[in-house]
Amino acid sequence: MPAWLSNLRHAVRTLSRRPTFALIAMLTHAVGIGANTAIFSVIKTVLLNPLPYDDPEQVVVLWEVNPDGGRERVSIPTFHDWQDETRSIQAMAAYRQVNYTYSSNGDPRDVSGVRATPDLFAVLAAGARVGRTFVPEEAVMGRDRVVVLSHGFLERSLGGRDGLVGTTLVLDQEAYLIVGIMPPGFEFPTSTNVEL
Repeated sequence: MPAWLSNLRHAVRTLSRRPTFALIAMLTHAVGIGANTAIFSVIKTVLLNPLPYDDPEQVVVLWEVNPDGGRERVSIPTFHDWQDETRSIQAMAAYRQVNYTYSSNGDPRDVSGVRATPDLFAVLAAGARVGRTFVPEEAVMGRDRVVVLSHGFLERSLGGRDGLVGTTLVLDQEAYLIVGIMPPGFEFPTSTNVEL
């Protein structure tokens, strides 16, 4: 009889005498394998898959770090200072993920969106499939009630209707002018469900 078969039989006999220990050992292995798989899936999605933009190796993300070592949102004045003082970055844009309340047929729901400076789409080298993206004049308070829709939001929430560019969409009980619709493959930030 091969040695491995003898060792296997001995292990089965020993574990059958102590079923509680065997159950705990199997559950520990199952949780470890599951956690390992989940962590690798996240790492693969975030770090190993290439970004879906032209020249992804040229895209960088900058942030501030507070005294405790945590990441901080960059203030608008700091962003403008970075824009004015940088010499090695060709183009720079700022964004912040936000949730909006969208009401369709009286049934409100939260939709995930991004508030961004007009240069975001230029930095990502991405254009709208229909309409346009943001223009510099829309960075001024009062003229900033414009929205570029994701293809997914168009399909899921608006039934994939054509002719929406130039119409309004009510978000947080305020009217936003739809200026563009992104192509089906566009995602920003990646691996999130941003719709606006």
